[in-house]
Amino acid sequence: MVYSSEGFTWTPSGGVSHGLPTIGAVDPPTFFASSKDQVYDVIVVGAGYAGLVASRDLSTQGKKTLLVEARDRLGGRTWHSTINGFNYEMGGTWIHWHMPHIYREVSHYGLQDDWVVTQVPGGKEDYCTLTTGEQQRNISHEEEADLCGRVFRIFCNLDGNDLREKWKYVFGTKLDPKFAAEWDNLSCSDRLNQIRNQLSPEELAALEAQLVQMGGNSPDKIGFLNALLWWSLGSHTGTGLNEIALHTRLASGQSELHRRIFEHAASTGNLSYAFGYPVKSVQDENGLVTVTARDGTAWKARSVICTVPLNVLADVQFSPSLPVEKVEASRMGTANLCNKVHIDVQGPDYLSWGSLASPGRA
Repeated sequence: MVYSSEGFTWTPSGGVSHGLPTIGAVDPPTFFASSKDQVYDVIVVGAGYAGLVASRDLSTQGKKTLLVEARDRLGGRTWHSTINGFNYEMGGTWIHWHMPHIYREVSHYGLQDDWVVTQVPGGKEDYCTLTTGEQQRNISHEEEADLCGRVFRIFCNLDGNDLREKWKYVFGTKLDPKFAAEWDNLSCSDRLNQIRNQLSPEELAALEAQLVQMGGNSPDKIGFLNALLWWSLGSHTGTGLNEIALHTRLASGQSELHRRIFEHAASTGNLSYAFGYPVKSVQDENGLVTVTARDGTAWKARSVICTVPLNVLADVQFSPSLPVEKVEASRMGTANLCNKVHIDVQGPDYLSWGSLASPGRA
């Protein structure tokens, strides 16, 4: 299997080893369906899900398409590595049939029965360890679900009706601007202070743990409106988000789905690609767009689709320039600073175990 330069493993005997094997790695890293100096119909920047689907849709419609990606693999922030026969999801993990856009791709490529339930009951340590400050106790998973659902509802139920009318159409774009303005200037920490007197120390610890897990940062750095979006995505119920976003994943891994989309696009004969080429600039002039990589390699197209992630968008020079608000948002970066570590333990004893802890406690 081909290795990506990303990621690393550590073992007591072998120490640190950089790079991970993945079917998402693209080798050779470049392919040009015709002359690499041609003018493409479209250049797609970024090979995450958005870029892969755009490339597939364009190439299957007969458009001469070039896919340019900074990494050496498919998938952007979602990908998996296979080690000793086990698929380790290294980024975004969970997929559910309530996620309409990604599930369309799952179904399209025949993966609708390819599910693994991450936490299964019946293991030796079949409970949740709840840590509150210096205190710790074990509770059943039923108690865990009840606790988490109850406190998340208190946190989000602003109108007494679980936002079922206020944010009824969660994928819509017509959220009441008065509602948005009222809550958009609050952090999750601000909201916690509003309801702190309604929560016991254990309830507060469980709620803070959920927020940190969801937002990948401390509650003062996470927008409250974003938390309300999570609530609404979970069908306006306390445990709905966990059922959608912490339960099922593809047995064959995220990179398998990436591969199927990518190979579908490549099979048309209309797709060219260049991996390992971070983009330096995008210049739109005289009816053509020039995309230039950091090493000076340049390509031209009639149109460009840019799927560059927010945190690196400001590193790309656009001409004409992007709106000031987009550049500033990129410089600020996303609030989510989550890192992912897999720890292998011997035996199946902890197959059913879970934990919740006050932020900063282990």
